[in-house]
Amino acid sequence: MENLETEQRRVRELGFQKLNELESAGKDVSVELLLKCLSNPYQYIHIRAIESVKDYEREDFTIIYGVALNDKCDSVVAEAAAALAKINSDKALEILTNAFFEGDIEPVCN
Repeated sequence: MENLETEQRRVRELGFQKLNELESAGKDVSVELLLKCLSNPYQYIHIRAIESVKDYEREDFTIIYGVALNDKCDSVVAEAAAALAKINSDKALEILTNAFFEGDIEPVCN
């Protein structure tokens, strides 16, 4: 049991380390670093990572945002959808449209 707890603590600490790197990198954050944060098992890391990069409108994040549409956390899905809409490229809109029509994301009306 102690080994499992130690491993979980190590993974969580590594997630926070990568998240700090991501937040410090600003718009120069690498695709690889964003992927590491979004693949961490802790949802808090996912939420903070997507919130940190959602406004960058980087075409190279399009596929990552598309994958994030399948996240368990609704706020990650919403931020990824909004980021894809901001990118507004043919590929981004195709991913967003497909996810919407396949039922992966729910429309939000204010």
